[in-house]
Amino acid sequence: MERLEAKSVLEIGCGTGFIIHHYLKKIPNIRLPIGMDISLDDLREMKRRGPFLEIVQADGFRVPFRKSAFQIVFFNPPYLPSEKIIDRTVDGGKDGIEVTCGFLKSAKRVVKKGGYVVFITSSLSNIENLEKKIRDLKFSIYSKHFKRLFFETIICYILKNVR
Repeated sequence: MERLEAKSVLEIGCGTGFIIHHYLKKIPNIRLPIGMDISLDDLREMKRRGPFLEIVQADGFRVPFRKSAFQIVFFNPPYLPSEKIIDRTVDGGKDGIEVTCGFLKSAKRVVKKGGYVVFITSSLSNIENLEKKIRDLKFSIYSKHFKRLFFETIICYILKNVR
């Protein structure tokens, strides 16, 4: 996978901080990564992992940062198709992309021109509609990576904000 460098990084829906804790601190020249989640309990757990990052309690559909604030925005949204969103950790909506599309819209506002948005989804989701939304938001697909797991293929998208 590509090595992206950035000084300003945001993870939407960071949960207890596993990804941001293990991977983002390895990005060279990063000033202070920000982890954002709606769950105060998860954020408290994340804070116990160490003081090397800032945490913010907020909803991924209403990211409370100024326009073009980050060079990289990433997220691991709930992406499994579901008639109703009952379990917010896995249910992605009818096509499995509703939460992802909401996070993409938020990310579009806060990522700089030329910046990147990185996220994963499942082959069980409606990929055709997801890629249409990506194009509608004026992102280019910089790269896609695939990993076969059990009953699905996980797809990692790296999008570039071309505005």
